[in-house]
Amino acid sequence: MGDSVSIQLLNIDSVDEQLKIHRAAFGEDVDLIEERKFWIKKHYENPLGPSLIFGAIINDSIVGMNAYMPVRYYLNGEQVIMLQSCESGVLPSCQGKGIWKKVVTYAIDYIKNNTDYKLVIGFPNYNNSYPGFVKMGWKTVGDMSNYVLVNNISEFKSIFHQHNPLFRFALNAMVLQRAMCWIYYDRRYEIEDSRSEDLIWSNPGPDVLECDHSIELLEWKEEYKKLKSVFVTIDGKTVASCLYGMSSYDGSEIIKIERLDWVAECESKRVLACLLTYFAKKYPNVSFIRVWAQDGSKVALLLKYLLFVKSSHPNPFIVNNPESVYASMPWSLSFYDLD
Repeated sequence: MGDSVSIQLLNIDSVDEQLKIHRAAFGEDVDLIEERKFWIKKHYENPLGPSLIFGAIINDSIVGMNAYMPVRYYLNGEQVIMLQSCESGVLPSCQGKGIWKKVVTYAIDYIKNNTDYKLVIGFPNYNNSYPGFVKMGWKTVGDMSNYVLVNNISEFKSIFHQHNPLFRFALNAMVLQRAMCWIYYDRRYEIEDSRSEDLIWSNPGPDVLECDHSIELLEWKEEYKKLKSVFVTIDGKTVASCLYGMSSYDGSEIIKIERLDWVAECESKRVLACLLTYFAKKYPNVSFIRVWAQDGSKVALLLKYLLFVKSSHPNPFIVNNPESVYASMPWSLSFYDLD
């Protein structure tokens, strides 16, 4: 008979064990001190409240876990605080024993019966955890894909060889995209790197889920994700914001746009053209710009219009509690506040 497994809610006292599970599951080689700071900032200093992290325990040791982080969105003008399933993993020596399913099942039951959260969202990998989520009754509401735009040809060549279809298509798109930016670029739109008050965005429609834009949450995200913010203004009025970070891909530096939002009354094509022109001038050696967007969303359509290339291997967007009024709506995401 195997060792019995118990599931319990973890706290900050077990951070080091939580990180051990995370590193073992994903095989990441990172600075342990910085990783610990990141984990505590993300899961225990969130302005919306601490994450709910559930652990599988065998012989007083944590062998698996799943973290659920509070996030706040506006749906149909109503403020909704929900949970996002994020870091999850089981020690390699304990995999294949149904432990992960036990953790998720216990977590959802706990959330439904002991909290006020009405919905849990997630973005699993199609080839790994997605089939398990579907079997447990989660609902698929769309796909999330990476959209790529070349910023520096020589750097891009060092990553993708010419026989790669993405390489040739992306280079051809870059030439046309530069022309599109020239057409839509408007000198009245300016870039600023700070703001002094919360932004109130116009809700563009009943099917759009918008993330919170308060300074408090923005500063928290900037700190734990090491991100930067820029704001687009016209005639002194802020009409758009972009939250982005620097990352690397196969040894080459890239820009990852984490969030891109604009007010309903502004011209979104001119906003994006302004941002792309800004990035090209400020970061001339960056290989490419990457944006994660829901296929078919207003942002994805805008990216395609300005000739971003959609890469393969999307991630599904799923929600728990399908009977919820929020889960049944035709969701279209306008945020990249994803982990």
